[in-house]
Amino acid sequence: MKFFLVCLIILISTQISEAEINQLFIKNCATCHSVQKGDTTLRAGPNLWGVVGRKAATDQSYTMYSDAIKKSGIVWNEENLNKWLTNAGTFIPGTNMYYMQADESVRLNIIDYLKTLK
Repeated sequence: MKFFLVCLIILISTQISEAEINQLFIKNCATCHSVQKGDTTLRAGPNLWGVVGRKAATDQSYTMYSDAIKKSGIVWNEENLNKWLTNAGTFIPGTNMYYMQADESVRLNIIDYLKTLK
């Protein structure tokens, strides 16, 4: 029983809360991106609602994709999102996004958040 409680405490203490994830997104992404379903407000970047599993540069409501991202042919899966958030310009040279996140835990939490937007 003690072992179970210790494991439960460790699990709870290592989980990031929904509010913390929301703050990570606001701090790192919300200046340029919306995550509201159907939001077509023009921003520097496309709406990220449903981005996980979507082919890059296919959100028809966003018209400012770089040629590099249009030609990339990638699908936004966890691996590609992690590379993108690590250094977008290195992953797809010629992109308009100049974001780099060195902290893997921040990247992974943002990706986990994006996976919930469907």
